[in-house]
Amino acid sequence: MKLPPDLHRFRLGVFTNSPDDARSLSRLFGPFNIMRREDRRLEIVLPRYHDDNDRLAMDWSWFTGLDAMYFLDPRSETEAKLIRLAKECGCRVWVDYIDDVLNVRPSNPSFMHTVLNPTDIRTLEFILDAADFVTCTTNTIKERLPYSIP
Repeated sequence: MKLPPDLHRFRLGVFTNSPDDARSLSRLFGPFNIMRREDRRLEIVLPRYHDDNDRLAMDWSWFTGLDAMYFLDPRSETEAKLIRLAKECGCRVWVDYIDDVLNVRPSNPSFMHTVLNPTDIRTLEFILDAADFVTCTTNTIKERLPYSIP
C-alpha cells in the first residue's frame, strides 16, 4: 500500500474478534505493521477500553478521529452496529473476508459456532452494503458472499 505523497497522516482503526490468532497475524497486524514501518504516515489505531471495565470504547469520539476502519471477517450484529456508527461518524469502512463465513462444513470444529441463520445473513448483507471497501482472500469467497463484490 502506498499513501498519496500529499497525505500528511492516515489513521486506520482495526478490529477483530480474535486479535491474538493466526488469522489476525496473517491478514491484519502482520501486514499493517509492515506497511506502518515502511510509511510512518500510516498510523494503526487499536480500540481502547473504558477505564472502569474490559468493555471496548468504540464510540463516536473514537470513530471521528479515524480516516478509515478495518474489520476482519465481520458478521455479527455487534459488528454491524459498530459499522453503522462508524459510517454515521464519517469514517470509511473496510471489511475483509478471509474465511467463507457462509459455507462452514459440518466437519469443521467450529461449525456449531459459525452456522448462520436468516437474521445473520441479513446482518451480513447490511455489512456488505454499508462498507466502502470489501476485500476477500479468494474469488470463491467473493462469489459466495450475498452481494456482488467488484
